[in-house]
Amino acid sequence: MTQRSAIIIPFPAAKRTGRIQRVAEILSSQHTKRGVEAYWRRTVNDMRRSMEKAGLEPEIIAREVEDFRRAVGAAMVQGATA
Repeated sequence: MTQRSAIIIPFPAAKRTGRIQRVAEILSSQHTKRGVEAYWRRTVNDMRRSMEKAGLEPEIIAREVEDFRRAVGAAMVQGATA
């Protein structure tokens, strides 16, 4: 029996606009650097675990997390200027 492998293509993390907005709002509302860092670490760890469980390659996970980070940063800047 031939074993097939599938290519898993994730939904781009940078396009998850609802989650990006929610994370940006929570990060912006934190009163301490420690609070920001703790929330961000939990968010990223949850993302990584979910993508690892789905079978994504480490390079793809790293790219998705970085794209998400940029999108959250942009949302925070946009929220600060709105």
